[in-house]
Amino acid sequence: STTQGTFEIWAAYGAAISNTVNINVIATPPAAPAAPEDTNPSKTNFVRRTLLTQFTGTGCGYCPLMMNALHQVLTSPVYGDMVVVAAAHLYNENDPSYLLEAQTLDNALGVQGYPSVFSDLNKSGFGDSSFAALKKCIDDAQARTTVKGGIAVNSEYHAEEEYIVLNATVKAKETTEFRIGAWLLEDNISAIQEVYPDPYKGTGELIQPLEGVNFNNHNNSIRLADSKATNTDFSGFSLGVIEAGKTASREFAFKLKANGNGSATKWNHDNLRVIVFISTKEGNKWLVNNVVKCPKDGSVDFEYEN
Repeated sequence: STTQGTFEIWAAYGAAISNTVNINVIATPPAAPAAPEDTNPSKTNFVRRTLLTQFTGTGCGYCPLMMNALHQVLTSPVYGDMVVVAAAHLYNENDPSYLLEAQTLDNALGVQGYPSVFSDLNKSGFGDSSFAALKKCIDDAQARTTVKGGIAVNSEYHAEEEYIVLNATVKAKETTEFRIGAWLLEDNISAIQEVYPDPYKGTGELIQPLEGVNFNNHNNSIRLADSKATNTDFSGFSLGVIEAGKTASREFAFKLKANGNGSATKWNHDNLRVIVFISTKEGNKWLVNNVVKCPKDGSVDFEYEN
């Protein structure tokens, strides 16, 4: 169809009528940029980072504890550069960051309560709302496996068409099968956060923000999670087997909501960015092996160890 909109389609044969299928026709995405160029084709000693997925929501009164703990991680000289954080707001539907497009992400990881953080989409990689627990979560993830590949990304923002398109390239350190996924994130979403009394103090005093933390300012909020292989698997889409030293690429296109104030219906395009991750099979599970951050209109090269 050349007309955008939602269409109902069904089939009839004699007196039999099929179920109705709804087809949503949207504008054709702009062409993705060219794949990133590898300026060091002989290198494969990639930096490895852990993906931390935070499960939270504005109605979760104990979630400020995790906000404090994550701030300690991200400002730590040891752990800050070891992780990439993405926040899945799934606790309450009136949250302006509510992740409607990926409501099954918590079920995929077996989330039992809020707040919680999982490393590398690993059900066993759980950390509770303390700096010590998150450090252990990161240490366990880093020790779990070696880096199998690196990621380079070229992205472009098309304001008029309201699209972000990107080309992500994976380079293998060792020959194995890879999956790839990309998530769209938004920062600086303003919303009142519920805050409960601090359970560790037992005095009835509300949880207090650490210096540099604003409970009502929400960052790393996932807007779209384009990695859904099945309803219970967000580990990404297969790139097949990549031989050591070789590369494979995949294009992604994010259709944006209207530019606005950072809400459920409008996203502030100035505050959008993407993360791209690769997954490899460990035993019978697909787990994130590496992850990178990329601006909405820019690029990141393969990052090699010094």
